[in-house]
Amino acid sequence: MRRAANIGLWVVAGLALAATVLLYFADFTASGDRVSRADSEELESTIARALTYYEFGHHNRAAETYALAVERGMRDARHWYRYAHSRELAAGLDLDLYVHAYQLLLEQSPNHEYVEAVESVINEHARQFDYEEARAGEYDDGSLLRIAGTVSRVIWGRVATGIDTLVVATREDQWMGHSGAEITVRAPRHRRPQTGAQVQILGRYDGLCTVEAQPGVSGEFPCVTAVTVRPF
Repeated sequence: MRRAANIGLWVVAGLALAATVLLYFADFTASGDRVSRADSEELESTIARALTYYEFGHHNRAAETYALAVERGMRDARHWYRYAHSRELAAGLDLDLYVHAYQLLLEQSPNHEYVEAVESVINEHARQFDYEEARAGEYDDGSLLRIAGTVSRVIWGRVATGIDTLVVATREDQWMGHSGAEITVRAPRHRRPQTGAQVQILGRYDGLCTVEAQPGVSGEFPCVTAVTVRPF
C-alpha cells in the first residue's frame, strides 16, 4: 500500500513538473499563437535596447535594433512609430513604416499623441483623391490616397476574409455632402460603416475594376484598398 502511494506521489510530482516546464517555455499571445517565453523575453530585451538608442538620439542604431525586433514579432504601435521615425532620421523616409504604425495606433491607442504625428507625415506624402484624375489614369497602382466621401452601399464579404467592399460617393455636393463619382473600397471589417455614413479613407489605388454596383448591375469603378476608414 505504501509503495503504491509513493508511486502515486511520484506520478503527481512528475505531472506537476511537466506542467511547470510547459508553462515556462510556452505562453499564448493575444492572437492565440504559442510563443516560447525565451523568445518573448528576447523580444522585450531587443525593444528595450532600441528604445534606449532612440531616446539618446542614436537613430541609426535604434532603426537597426527595431528592425530586429520586428523580425522577432514586435506589435506595439508606439514602438512601430519610433521605428519609422528613427528610420527616417537615419536613412530617409520609409512611408510604409509610418502607414503600418498608423494602422496599429488606430487599433491600439487611437488617442495617442503619435497619431497626430503620423497623420502629419502621411498627409504630406499622400495625394488627395480626384475622381477625374483617376479616370484619366493619373494614379499609379499603389499610390497612397486621401479620400473623403459618403458610403452609398456596403457589399459584405465572406466572414473568413474580414474584408467588405464599400461603394463610396466622392463628388462634393453643397446640399447632400457627397453624391456621384463613385469608387469601390476594399475595407477591413474593424468598423463596418453604414450606408449614408461620411468617411475619410486612407488607401492605396488599385486601378479600375469591375464591381456589382447594384444587384444584377455591374460597373467599372476606380478601386482602392483601404489602410484606414474613419467616420467624420
